[in-house]
Amino acid sequence: MPIETGRLVLREPTANDAEALFAVVGAEFAWREQAIEPYSFEDVKERIRQYFLRRGTEQQRFLYYFVAAPKADPGQIIGSASLQLTAPRIASFGITVAETHPRRGLGGEIARRMLEFGFGEAGLHRIHAAVAVENEASSRLLEKIGMRLEGISRECIFAQGKWWSESQYALIEDEFRSEARLAD
Repeated sequence: MPIETGRLVLREPTANDAEALFAVVGAEFAWREQAIEPYSFEDVKERIRQYFLRRGTEQQRFLYYFVAAPKADPGQIIGSASLQLTAPRIASFGITVAETHPRRGLGGEIARRMLEFGFGEAGLHRIHAAVAVENEASSRLLEKIGMRLEGISRECIFAQGKWWSESQYALIEDEFRSEARLAD
């Protein structure tokens, strides 16, 4: 079930995407300002395997997991995005865009389409995101797409040998619909 933006197609990953996806999410830029441990190639293969193993079951971790590819070259993975169910009709949002595609507006394009998808087709009521305080670029992106800063969770995750504080962002369905109407 692919979804599209102006320039991209967001589709479920396949086992054949593992290497290209690892080049994006396993690269140092993808984790250096994130409260996560770096992904190995095996981690990426297992993430794809678990997604399909549990899809449609009560153990499903990701409500939706997509790789992003240019419409002109659907085999070239330039990012990933996910909506992970955290409670009924509530999901956390995550996005990564390849370091080779900076400042082209692709992150915003993916993020806006994921919000549209989440509040539309997926029927979500609330979408939230946690971003390491150090990750200013991701915080700017979340604010640009209308997510609101709700607070800071101080030293809430231990990863990469240190404690990280995270900025907590969220957007509610009604807020999204009001902002979308204003943009029209």
